[in-house]
This record gives sequence, C-alpha cells and structure tokens, in this order.
Amino acid sequence: MFQAFFDESADDPREQALIMAGWVSDVTTWRSFTAAWKRVLDAAPRIDYFKHHEAMSLSEQFEGWLPLDRDKKLRELTQVVCAHRLAYGVVTTFEHDSYKSLIKGWIPPQRQLKAIPFIKSPYPICFHTTIASVLQQQVSRGTTEQVDFVFDSRTDALKKCISQFRKAKPKIRTQAIKDIAGNASAADDKAVLPLQAADLLAGQYLATIRTNKNASYLNKLATHHTIFENKVGPSDLVGIRAALWITGLVRE
Repeated sequence: MFQAFFDESADDPREQALIMAGWVSDVTTWRSFTAAWKRVLDAAPRIDYFKHHEAMSLSEQFEGWLPLDRDKKLRELTQVVCAHRLAYGVVTTFEHDSYKSLIKGWIPPQRQLKAIPFIKSPYPICFHTTIASVLQQQVSRGTTEQVDFVFDSRTDALKKCISQFRKAKPKIRTQAIKDIAGNASAADDKAVLPLQAADLLAGQYLATIRTNKNASYLNKLATHHTIFENKVGPSDLVGIRAALWITGLVRE
C-alpha cells in the first residue's frame, strides 16, 4: 500500500500563492523514514517536531537557537528525505490574485457549487487537483496498490474536501483509478512525522516564491527526488475540471 502526505503553506491571501506539497511512497519506506526522521529530531539540540516557519523565524521549537544550529538541523532533516527512496513529490500552487479574480463578482449556479466547493480560499481546488494528480501518476506508473492520503489538520475546509472525496469514490469512472483510490484523512503534523517532511517541501517552495530563486534545501530535494508541479489558475480550470471529471471527483 502507498501513502501520500500533504501539508499546505501560505493560505494567507497576502502571500503570492497557496502551496500544497507532499510526498508519496509505500508504507515500508515510510516506516523506515519515520524512524530516521525521529532520530534527527531527538539529536541534540532536540526538538519535539519540525515546522518550517518556526525554523526560519527561530521561534517556538527553534527559539533561542543560533542560525548555524538551525541550518545544521535543516540539513540533517533534508538528508533523511534524500536518503530514502520516496516514490516522488507533488507540489500544487494557486496564486491568490488569480483566485480572487476568478470569483470576483461571480455567483456560480447551485449545480456548480455542488461540484466544486468554491469558498474563500483556493484550498479545495488544490486539494482535489493534488489527489487527482497522484492517482493519475500512480496509474501511469502501473501501480495497482491502494494509496491513502493524509493531510495536515486545518479548518473545516479540509473536512468538506474529505467528505466530498469519500462520496465521490464509488462514482469514479476509470476502473484503474477506482481500484487504487484509498482513504483521505486529517492528522496532526506534530505527531505524524511524514507530514513534517511535507511541511519542509511546502516551506521551501514558499521561500522560493518569495525570493524568486530556488531555496537551498529545495535544490537538494529536487536532485534526489522527482517533484511534479501543478501550477493552477483561471486559465487552467477547464483542464482541472476535466481531470477531476475523469477521476469522478466532480459530477456532471
């Protein structure tokens, strides 16, 4: 069985884009990964969990740390990801300005509201696009094992998305995708260590967008792993809807 762990970053509309990022791999690899990640967390100076924004701002778990010590911990955690043969990474982004332009002055028909839950954030579109991307990638790789999705806990937007996915699964039209579509669930990234690796990837993409150049640890991650990127926006919605229609995540 495969598991996909995803975290989001920059949900604040003052940021350039919402980022949903994470990793996909088999459960055996995740088991080995989790043990290695925990060893790095426990190594002196010890932290209980990893959050990218805390590391960058030297706050919470990293409060009082010297930048050199922070960088060493980041390098070691990045090395854990690089040392394990994760299947691949996925990053989905949706620019906030594009989303605001998309919904400005538009009241979608009730039928469309049921199909795609447009709310105050591009999160639902990123959620469904990410799942569709993983399922299609798995099928293209000839994988016949089920893949379960785990997302970092957040507001009720995630609950609605998970509920929609659960209801849509029996209606998936493509048999190969239907066979491997597992469950979607929420979890606390302080307790589920692969979610911290997803946070690392999301944080590095956010840093890249902010500075307009690849963050240093992102370069290393991309050297060791294939990372698929989905940049979505208003001009892509027809294609997004088609992809979701194929997987059965939207209705006619």
